[in-house]
Amino acid sequence: MAEVSFPSATEEQINEGKSLAWLAYLGILFLIPLLAHKDNPFSKYHARQGMVLFFLEVALGIVWGILGAIAVAIALATYSVVCGGLVLALMGILWLLVAVVAIIGIVQAATGKFWRMPLLGNLAEKWFKGMV
Repeated sequence: MAEVSFPSATEEQINEGKSLAWLAYLGILFLIPLLAHKDNPFSKYHARQGMVLFFLEVALGIVWGILGAIAVAIALATYSVVCGGLVLALMGILWLLVAVVAIIGIVQAATGKFWRMPLLGNLAEKWFKGMV
């Protein structure tokens, strides 16, 4: 397994950054640390992870709407709620996982720690490499 590397940041930058970096995991609020601490590597690191998490939340919202409509149509056509219930349960589990990742991210950023989200953290590194 490859060792995880994080941007270099001084204690002063981490202390300054953690005041806003935790907001990055609260949906569109990732913009606050991104714009308020433009030159802070700690804030920008968490902001880009929050950005990827936000994009996932938007995508899940779209999928939720589409699958929800399909599940309702199937339930009405077949007089069965089993299929719709399974789809909605699966989406609920996915939303729960997103919420858990967001909470962990909030805690890590607020306590001044670099933390890479499972799976999504690597995407943040690749997609937004130029941000830090």
